Amino acid sequence: MIYTQIFSEPLAKGVLLKRYKRFLADVRTTGGRVLTIHCANTGSMKNCADSGSNIWFSLSSNKKRKYPHTWELVENTRGDLIGVNTGLANRLVKEALENGTVRELAGFDEIQTEVGYGEERSRIDLLLSKRCTNRTQDSSISVQHPDGRTPEGRISEGRTPERRTAAAAANRDADIALCYVEVKSVTLLDTSAGDGVGYFPDAVSLRGSKHLRELINIHKQGHRAVLCYCVQHTGIREVRPADHIDKIYGETLRQAIATGVEVIAYAASISPEEISIKHALPVVLPNP
Repeated sequence: MIYTQIFSEPLAKGVLLKRYKRFLADVRTTGGRVLTIHCANTGSMKNCADSGSNIWFSLSSNKKRKYPHTWELVENTRGDLIGVNTGLANRLVKEALENGTVRELAGFDEIQTEVGYGEERSRIDLLLSKRCTNRTQDSSISVQHPDGRTPEGRISEGRTPERRTAAAAANRDADIALCYVEVKSVTLLDTSAGDGVGYFPDAVSLRGSKHLRELINIHKQGHRAVLCYCVQHTGIREVRPADHIDKIYGETLRQAIATGVEVIAYAASISPEEISIKHALPVVLPNP
């Protein structure tokens, strides 16, 4: 089953005048009015923010927002549609997991969002869990999170690591398998390397490298760790690390894969009416 994110209200169409101050953009509506709208994208938006491009934007029901409109989609000169609201990526992947679209991550009982974890005080996008009745299937899984949290995300008070280990042994038949999923939105298409080649990140990303280090540590502690690229660009056919933009990220990604972190990519079908997680894409690691 393919999950579909239908926009709650019809998107309005306009022409991009400029993006500025990172989170703002000026657009001209089809009626000729100039609006300043919110841009929910922290990246450089390389090849996605050219003046004169057709864009689509939504209207929030929150009356307290200073800028009630949000930039959702853009059409590039090739006619590709791109989802520029990176906040949608987690929602799309979460509900695709719930509907079984992401086969690599099927079979989990619960999905939690934005759970604190890790040595660098991060928050994981999606935490998957399932109860295991057969210890041999998940021999490395413990009941507690690496930072002492319970699977429900609460800090376990008064339990030393020894006590947590003892509790896990005592509840062997009710062990919980955990899978940490970090989601990244891919919107950069660069045809210089061939048609359909998408890259991440589109700018130097210290945060992206940090999340990879966290996933490496999680895997070393015996949990599944997964990086999922959510490709919100209809022209992208494969995903590669942007070594030419952020060499450190590329090196860290290769280290993560060598350690055992799983890396997958899924493409979204995009229109002004809906966005749906559609199918898997290859992740390619060229020689740096």
